[in-house]
This record gives sequence, C-alpha cells and structure tokens, in this order.
Amino acid sequence: MARTETITVVFTDLVGSTELATALGHDAYETLRQDHFSALRAAVAAHNGTEVKTTGDGLMVTFASAADALSCAVAMQQAADLHARQLAALPLAMRVGASSGEASREDSDFYGPPVVEAARLCAAATAGQIVVSEVVRLMARGRGHAFTALGELTLKGIEEPVTAHRVSWEPLPQASAATSPIPLPPLLAGGEQFQFAGREAELAAMTATWQQVAAGTHRVVFVAGEPGIGKTRLAAETARLAHRDGASVLYGRCDEDMGVPFQPFVEALAAFIEHTPIERLRAQLGRYAGELVRLVPTLANKVTDLPPSLRSDPDTERYRLFDAVAAWLTTAATERPMVLVLDDLHWAAKPTLLLLRHIARAGESGRLLIVGTHRDTDIDRDHPLTAVLADLRRADGVERLTLAGLDEAGVAAFLERAAGHSLETMGHGLAHAVYEETEGNPFFVGEVLRHLVESGALVRRDERWANARPLAEFGIPDSVREVIGRRLDRLPGAATEILTLAAVIGRDFDLAVLATLGDYDEERLLAALESAVAARLVEETGVDGYRFAHALVRATLYESLGETRRARLHRRVADAVLARRPDDVTALANHYSQAAVRGDASQAVRYCTQAGDHALSKLAYDQAAIYYHRALDLLGNATPGDRRELLVRLGGAQRDAGDGAYRSTLLDAARAAAAAGDADRLVRAVLANTRGYPVAGRVDAERVEMLEVALTALGPADSAARARVLGTLVCELAYSNQSARIRALDREAIELARRLGDPTTLAFIFRTRFVAIWTPDAHAERLDATNEYVHLAEQLGDPIDRWYAYSHRFHTMLTAGDIDEADRWLRTLENLDDDLCQPTQRWVLTRDKSMRALLAGQTAEAERLFTESFEIGQATGQPDALAMYVSQLWPTRGVQGRVAEMESMLDQVRDRPDMPRQFFAMVSYYYCALGRTDDAARLLANAVANDFADHPYVLTWMTEMTSWARVAAKVHHTDAAAVLYDRLAPWHDQVESNGTTSHGCVALYLGELATTLGRYDAAESHFVEAFAVHEHIRAPYWLAQTELDWAAMLLQRQQSGDAARARPLIERALVAARTYGFGGVERDALQLQARAESAPTALGASA
Repeated sequence: MARTETITVVFTDLVGSTELATALGHDAYETLRQDHFSALRAAVAAHNGTEVKTTGDGLMVTFASAADALSCAVAMQQAADLHARQLAALPLAMRVGASSGEASREDSDFYGPPVVEAARLCAAATAGQIVVSEVVRLMARGRGHAFTALGELTLKGIEEPVTAHRVSWEPLPQASAATSPIPLPPLLAGGEQFQFAGREAELAAMTATWQQVAAGTHRVVFVAGEPGIGKTRLAAETARLAHRDGASVLYGRCDEDMGVPFQPFVEALAAFIEHTPIERLRAQLGRYAGELVRLVPTLANKVTDLPPSLRSDPDTERYRLFDAVAAWLTTAATERPMVLVLDDLHWAAKPTLLLLRHIARAGESGRLLIVGTHRDTDIDRDHPLTAVLADLRRADGVERLTLAGLDEAGVAAFLERAAGHSLETMGHGLAHAVYEETEGNPFFVGEVLRHLVESGALVRRDERWANARPLAEFGIPDSVREVIGRRLDRLPGAATEILTLAAVIGRDFDLAVLATLGDYDEERLLAALESAVAARLVEETGVDGYRFAHALVRATLYESLGETRRARLHRRVADAVLARRPDDVTALANHYSQAAVRGDASQAVRYCTQAGDHALSKLAYDQAAIYYHRALDLLGNATPGDRRELLVRLGGAQRDAGDGAYRSTLLDAARAAAAAGDADRLVRAVLANTRGYPVAGRVDAERVEMLEVALTALGPADSAARARVLGTLVCELAYSNQSARIRALDREAIELARRLGDPTTLAFIFRTRFVAIWTPDAHAERLDATNEYVHLAEQLGDPIDRWYAYSHRFHTMLTAGDIDEADRWLRTLENLDDDLCQPTQRWVLTRDKSMRALLAGQTAEAERLFTESFEIGQATGQPDALAMYVSQLWPTRGVQGRVAEMESMLDQVRDRPDMPRQFFAMVSYYYCALGRTDDAARLLANAVANDFADHPYVLTWMTEMTSWARVAAKVHHTDAAAVLYDRLAPWHDQVESNGTTSHGCVALYLGELATTLGRYDAAESHFVEAFAVHEHIRAPYWLAQTELDWAAMLLQRQQSGDAARARPLIERALVAARTYGFGGVERDALQLQARAESAPTALGASA
C-alpha cells in the first residue's frame, strides 16, 4: 500500500549520451557510464541520499533534507566535471533537476508531483546546470547556496508554469600535469559488467573515512567477508572516488602460493616508481630511500645517488626496511593524499603482515588510507593475519568493516542497475528467487544472472528484460561453484580444458607458459581465451597476460583435476617457467613442490632452498623459514649434509623471524653436525642459537653443551669463529655459579679478538662480555671497556653496535654514580633508537627509562614505562619479558608503599621450584615491608647457611646481597649481617644497578648492617657517604631512605643529642615522602617521629 512522504527529488542526466555511445561503441561507453555513476553514488552516499533507480543515463535520488539535496547536486556536478576534464577529449556533461513536495511511495519507488517536476526541470536544464523549483530554494535558504532566477518555465505534462532557479557551483581544482595522480591501477580502474549496487551504507562509511584522510589523517581499514562478497569492489569504488579527488592510488595483491616477499608492497612501490617523474621521485621516497632497493632493485638504476642499504643484524635490517616503507608512504602522502589497496590478505605471507602492522602502528601524520581486503572464512586462530588483527584491535586509526550478503532490496537494486530499468512484477519475483539461492553474495548474483542470460531464460525485448520461458524450467544453481561450472560448460570447443590448464599456473597466467601444457596451436588458445574474456571468466592484463576474473573461477577449475594429473601439470609449468624465467625461484619452488607429490623431489628441494635464500635476502624471514621447512620435508632423511645445511638455515630464519622454535632447530643442527664431524655447520649452528644476551636468571644447559663441543671441534688455533664461540659461551654462562671460568673465558676471547685485528669480531666480544664484567670487582675494567667499545662502534658505524655500546656506557656510568654522564648516554640512546626503531632495543631502552624515572622519584612515569616495555617484550616474544616486568613492578610498589598488593605474587614466586635464587632475596626484602619478618628470617637462614658462598657472582649479585643486607638488618640477624658487611664493604661507593632497577648506593646498606652489628660510628660514616651520593644522583627515594635509616641508628645509639639530630632527618624524609608519594617512607617516618618525640630529654639535647 502506498504511503505519502515529504521529500526532495533529484534527477541527473548525461547530455548527448546517444551520440557519445555511438562514437565510443557500446563496451567503451558502458565503462564510462559506470565510472560516471560511481562518482555520483559517492556523492549521494556522502550527503545522506537514497538512490531510487537508474533512468538509462541518469539517476533518481531522494533526500529528507533539501539542503542535503542541493549539496549533493553540487558535488555530483563537480565530480562529473572533474571526470570530464580527466577524459579531456570526450564531450561529457550532465544536467540536474530538483523539486520538493509530497510524494507517494510504493515499494522502493516514488510517484507524484515532485517526481514529475524534478524530471521535467532536469530535462529543461542545459549541460552543467542545476535547476530547482522555488520550493527547494525556500527550504534550502541560508545554507550557503547561490541562486539565479530563471523565471517561470513551461514544463511538459505540468499545467501551471513552474518558477525555477539555477544553482551556482564552482569546479574542483584540477592538478597540474607536473603533479598529476598516478594512473589508476588496472585492477581498480573499472570495466566491471555490473554496476555497484546495494552497498550504499558501506560506501558512505568508506567515503567518510576517505574524507578524514584527505583532511590530513592516517587510516587503515580491513574489509572482511566471504569469497565473492564484494570486498575488492568496495575497495575499488573507494579508490576511484579518491582518485577523482586527486589522490594517488596504488594496488598490490597477495597470491595463494606466497609469491615474492612483501609482494603487495613491491607491486605498489614498483608502480609508484614507474609513474612518478624522475625529477620528483627522490624527494618522495622518504628518509631511508636506499632500503627500498631491497624491494625493487631497479630503483637503483632510476635514482643513482641512493645511500646503500643498512648492514647490521637481521632484526635491525628488517625494521629499517619497515621504517623505509612507512617513510616512503608518509612522505609521498604529504604531497598528495594516497590510497593503498592491499588485496587478498588472507594469502599474505607473515612478513607482509608484519610490515602492514608496523605501518599501521606507526600512525605518522600524513594523508594515507590503506584498505586491506581478506576473507574471514579462510583464517583460523593460527593464521598470522589473526594475530595482526588482534594486535591492531585498539590501534588508533584502524577500522574493520565486515561485509554480509546484500539484502533482498540490495539484490533488486543490483538487478535493476544491470537491466537499466526498474523491475516489474516478473523482476521482483526474480530478485526474490535469486536472493533466496545466493543469500545476497554479489559475485554469486552476477554469475546467476549471466547463467540465466546465457541459457536463454532471460532475453532483452525493447531494451527491457523479459523471461522467455518460466524460470522454474531453467532453475537457479544452488552453489556458486555449480553456477560457474554451468557457465564454463557453455564455452565453445576446448575452452574449458584450456582454462583448466591455466588454473594450474595460477590466478595470473601468460600465453607462453600455457602453450606448453597442451597440444593446442596459438590460434586455438587465443580463440578459447577470447571466449572466456567475452564471458567475463577471464580478464586480459596486458599483451599475452591473463587473469581469472575471480579466485573462485580458478578454484573451481583447479579442483576438478585429479592429484596425479595436477602433479604432472605442475611439473610442466615448472619446466616452462625454468626455460623462460630461470630467476623466478618462488614460482619454481611452488610448482616443483606441487609436482614432487609423485617422483623425484630434487628440483623441488633445490628451488625451495633458493626461494628461502631469496626471501632471506629480502628480509622476509618468516617466508624463508617456510621454504626451508618445505625443502626439509621434501628431502626426507637422504643426503645428510644437505639436511644439516637446511637445519642451520631454517634455524637462522626462525630466529630472525622471532619464532622460538629456532632453539630446538639449531640444537638439532648442531648435534647432527657434531656427530658427522661437520665443524663448519656446528659452529654456524651454535653461533646462530642465541639472541645476544642470556635469559634472566637462567643457564641453558643444552646450548652451553653444544658451545663446548664447538670449541673442542675448532681446536686451539686462532680464528674469528673461536673468538665468537668463546664470547657466546661467556654470555650463556652469565647466570651460572662459575664466575672464575667466566672471567677466564672472557679474557681468552678478548685477547684472541685483539690478536686477530678484526674490529667486527672485537665489537662482537665487547657486546657479549658486558655481562661477564658486570660485577663490582670489575667496575674499573668496565669503565675502560665501555669507553673503548663506544669508540669502536662509532668507527664501525653499525647502529646496533652503537646502540649496545651506548647502553653499556649508560649502565656503567650509573653504577659509578656519575648521573649527568649517565643521562647524557641515555639521551644519546633515545636519539639512536628513534632512528633504529628495532623492537628488541626499544624493549630494553623503555626498561632503562623506567629505571631512571623511578630513581628520580617519578613513580607514575616509571610504571607507565615498564608496562609499555612489558607489552613490547610480549609482542616480540622475549622469554624473560615477565621476569623483567616483575623486577620493575616490585621496586615501584615498594617505593609507593603498595607492597600489600603483590603479597600473593610474592608467595607464588617463593613456592616455585624453578625460580632463580636471586628472587628469594627480593621476596624476603618485601616480606619485611609487609611485617612478615619470620618468613623473611627463614629464607635468610637458608641463604646464609654457607655464608652465601654458593650464590652466583654475576650481574645480579649486588642486587641479591643488598636485598639480603636489608633483610638481615630488619630481622636483626647479626651473623648474616657480619658476613654481608665484609662482602659489600669493598664496593661502598658504587650505586647498585642490575639493568632493570637501582637499589641506591651500597654505603646505605653498609650503614644498616653496621647499625645491626652495633658499629654506630662506622654506620654514621656510611650514612654520610650514602647521603652525599644519593643527593648527587638526584634520587629522592634513596635520599629519604638514607635519612630514615640514619635517624633510626641515632635513636638506637641513644647518645646525647642523637634524638635532636634524628628529628630533622625524619622531617625531611617525611616531606619527600609526601611530595613524591613514597607511601612506605611516610609510614616509617611517622613511626620514627613518634619514637623521636618520646626519646628521653637527655637524648634530645644538643651535644
């Protein structure tokens, strides 16, 4: 039943369309018409309009607001004008008419006076005009539109003259030829048989996002849905809109068989390089332009002054490459907004997804829109895309859009646009039947429509669709594969068989390779392919180049082949590729692997290995690991030497990819090499099997064992390999109770490196030996070593060596109590890290900054930083990320006086049998803060049983001993205090620091121990020293703690005047506690203050 609504109706019409169609030909005109409609629909979506129907060469659109209608009319004229100027040689122009009033609505159509009036005003307009009724002008007054009166017009079919007005509008500026946009990528440029329909809401959302980007923001949109749902089409419509607005549009796709490393970015960058004028190219490539040669080597031929790619450790090289891609996109988007479409991300290799995640997280300013499409039906919880989507769930500027099937109205709109006229009774029945069978999947809808036309169920009579016979006689196929199969069956001659052979090549294929797969001459092949192109099953991509119109078409054909025939055809494809493109190792690896299901696998192994090497050279470590793993699987247990080599390469790729499986892979490689007497691969395996520093508190016995075996295999002769194995062994033994051996191995390594005269080997030893000399007795040596390492690293220029050298220097200067010098090195580290952008280094640096913030009393900032560090550590798979987090959480809670919040955690740590013993000292330390002195005393008694002799003398030794010192003082354990005093006394002037936190100057703990032992004069001397150091290093918490311990000693000593001296110390500590939020210090200060106030008068008098 019809209902009445008050609306504004807008009609558009292409002027001279009949002449234009005659001049261009049907297919070319149809492509132009669809592009024109796409531009208009973007404007409709952006202005809250509703498309009612097409009128041949125009649209009928309705609006609830007259102001929206006029804004949309202006936007449509601007878009049509810009399109016309881009086409240049074609006389493309449009006219628009609009009227407002009450109209009757039936189903999705409208009837009544404003509809007729708007249509007639459109017909009365000339090219480029917007003509509206008086009612529209009155309703839209004050909204910024300018009107010119046209007087009263006599319109066909309307009795009374209509007062009309022309709406003014200005053309959009067109970019100059020197800065014209890159041509639309062919796969986004249009030419689809069916017009875009049924996605008005989704297109409106994408249009809004694009407008935000054009205004200066950075956005990433993931478009998800089942196959055929219209993901790429929506991305293409958005890209066309952006391109018409002057944006550069780039495109890259992912192939089902992995393809080249970083494939979609390589394709996009290659197109950018090809179409950007040489005089402007260098300036748009960003600050790390030389790194981009790794992706597109021909760039070096076009821009000859590029700096060389960074040579450093694998992680640093890869993240520099990632930064280079991000910098290129940001720089290019600064000059002109950019849209980058990444298609079929469900087939993306992990390196591609990691790069995308990096760019999305970078979020640099710049007008960049990335649209990534993926099937949500083809990814499970283990798919790398799942992890990336989870990582980006809360990232700024990242959006997700999931497409469902079109509703029944959407299917009807699809059919109307395909027909070019509104649907009548038969049409609505057809729409309902198609919707029921396809569930609104647009690709399926289109395939069903083609099937019905090709089968004769639908025919065109008088430019309208009609059913030749009842549709029930033809039937609608019940699956998309079935309808594709039926359409393939209607191809002439051997076309289906030829396409089946093409499906083995891949979604993209070329005529030369296809010709090798069957006994067909070129004419038959071309005839078959031309019929497939005409049927819209295949698209031409260039001379002799073709692509299946949809992955489902290729899949339907490929799956029709039996396993044996498939394998044989893959071998023939591989042989053809080898003859024509012998350097295309990824294609050779993929096809020979598929062929190796039956027969000899040697070529598959060879090319999988080469494909892994190629991926490694492109820094695509995950992809390299996949190829090496595939080669191993194909190799089996034959040729042990090849197997050992593949294990070493696989382990190295896994390590560089951040896959924890590298440890076991490389242990297997080392054991196999040792058993075979293969010293070269043994050494390579053990040197690869490390992250460059030990896991906190642990010794990996299996790694140590194989390092020892490698040393034996190398023998005593001088070599860089022996020096590096020695250095790696020192690093792996860092937390063992073998301090004498560690120092001996360290001396041997450094002396050997100096004899060799190889600066890179020497730098390697400096990097690994730092943990060996991070002990109090080696402090002077550490000062000299870090100074030498800094100079060597700067001489070598390797940013990762510079980073480690600066980091080591920072920690060394902090231990020395030279806070200004330490801060200088920390700032240098921050500046280098901004350039390096390597997550492992960022994990460590953020931890260092947290430690420094806590030392300065900035507890909130410290907590923010160590939480951020933990997140980075987890994201990069650091095995001790949690241990490092806890080692900073506990001291922060201690400083805040919130130890009670972690009491249950302390108990869990105490009860874990695998917990490194250093943690027991910290547990006891915080038990004392909780008042659980009996529990603390029991743990101390166990530790002191052999005078702490079995406690490893490693980088955490000072942390452990100072913690036990505090416990011994709190529980008044004089035997432990005496032992600890003797052990700590030589290092009284050092500031305790273990890389995650600082417990202040050692003199503070000596003062506490001396107080416990009743050595009050010595205690006071220690507190004086601790006060001076803590004041110098600007450590308010440790200064306040020193004042409290000093005051407590005075109150305990009870000499004349001690109480009077104690009171100002307590008061200063109390002020600091309240200023900085040191809850524990405030509580202890108030207790001491009460004691001081109640002290005997004689004690309170001045001496």
